[in-house]
Amino acid sequence: MTMRPTGAEVQRDTEERSNVSSKAGVVRRGAGGRVEKSLHVGWRDGRGRSTASLGRSGAMAVIGVMVVLYAVYMIISKQPTTLSGFGTILGESATIGLAGVGEAVVILSGGYDLSTGAIVGMVNVILATQSGFAGNTVVMVIIGLGVGIGTGLLNGVGVAVLKVPPIIATLGSLFIWEGVSLLILPQPGGAVGQGFVNVFSNSIVSIPIPLILFVVAAAIWRWVKFTKTGRFVYMLGGDTDSAGANGVNVRWVLLFTYAFAGLFYGLAGIFYTAATTSGNPTAGSSLLLPIFAAVVLGGVVFGGGKGDPAAAVIGAITLTLIGDVLYAFGVSSFYTGIFDGAALIVALIVSANSGRLVFRQLLFKHGRMVHATGDGGGGATA
Repeated sequence: MTMRPTGAEVQRDTEERSNVSSKAGVVRRGAGGRVEKSLHVGWRDGRGRSTASLGRSGAMAVIGVMVVLYAVYMIISKQPTTLSGFGTILGESATIGLAGVGEAVVILSGGYDLSTGAIVGMVNVILATQSGFAGNTVVMVIIGLGVGIGTGLLNGVGVAVLKVPPIIATLGSLFIWEGVSLLILPQPGGAVGQGFVNVFSNSIVSIPIPLILFVVAAAIWRWVKFTKTGRFVYMLGGDTDSAGANGVNVRWVLLFTYAFAGLFYGLAGIFYTAATTSGNPTAGSSLLLPIFAAVVLGGVVFGGGKGDPAAAVIGAITLTLIGDVLYAFGVSSFYTGIFDGAALIVALIVSANSGRLVFRQLLFKHGRMVHATGDGGGGATA
C-alpha cells in the first residue's frame, strides 16, 4: 500500500523545489504553464546547499594533503618554518595558481581553455620586449592585463558568437598565440626593469607579494560569485539550455567568463615575467598541464557547475610541494611531469566520482518531488 504524502509534506517539498528554481534555474515553465524539470549540478545541489564553497568543492582534502607535504618538506630540507620560507613556495606556485583561477572560471561555465599557457607566455614575451616602458611598472601591468583580457575576450567571441566548441576555439588560439610569441621573440631573451621585478618579489609588512596576489584573486572571485553574473556562470556549467530557458543571456555570460579568465592569465604572465626577468616564447607549452592539474586538485569538476576557482591556488601550491618534496628526496626534476600527470589523473577520478554522487542525490531528490506533487505522469522521470 502506497502512503500518500500529507499536505505539509507537499507544501515543504514544493517550497524546496521553488528555492532550487530561483537559485539554479532547474525548473522552468513550458507551454500552458506546465512545469518542466531539468536536472543539473549548478549553483545549488539537490538539497539546496551551495556547491561553490571550498568545503563542498573537495578542496578541504587537498588542503590536508598540502599541509602534510609542507611538513614533510620542512623535515627533510631542515629549513625553519617561517613566513618568508613559505613565501618562496608561494612564489614558485604563483604563475600556475593565478592562471588556474582563470581556467577554473571557464571550466565552471562548462567550457575548456587550452590557450591558457600560450596566453601567459605571450604576455611574458610582450612585457620582456617593451624596453620603452621597462621602468614604468604601472604601464607594464596595464599592458599585461590588457593583453590577457583582450585574448580572453577573443576566445569568448569564438565560443559565444561564432558558436565554435570551446575545445576547438581555444586549441586554435593556442597555436595562434604561440606563433605570435615566436614572431615577437624568436628565442629566449629580452629583459624587464629592476623596479618591476622588485614590486613582485618583495614583501609588504613582511607579507610575501604572492600571498597578497592570491588573496586579491580569491577576493575578486568571491565578490563576482555573489553577483548575478557569477551565479549565471554556475548555471551555464550546470545546464546551458536550462539557463537560457530561464532568461540568462548565455552569449553575454560566456563573453564575460572568457574575458574575466583572461584577467588572471594576464596577472599570471606579469608575475612570471617578474620572476624570470626575461622572455621565453615557448614557456606556455610547459604550463598547460600543471594549470589543469591545479584546477582539478582544487576540486573544480570538469563539465562545469561545481567548485570554487579560488581553490585552484590550493592545487597549485600542492603541485609545487610535490616537486619540492621529490627534489628533497633526491628525485630528478625530469620526473616532475610524470607526477603532475599522475596527480591530474587521480584528481579526475575523484572528481568524476564526486560528480556522480551529487547527480545521484539530485535524482533521488527529484523522485521525491515528483511523487509528492503527483506530476509523475507528464513531467521528467528520474
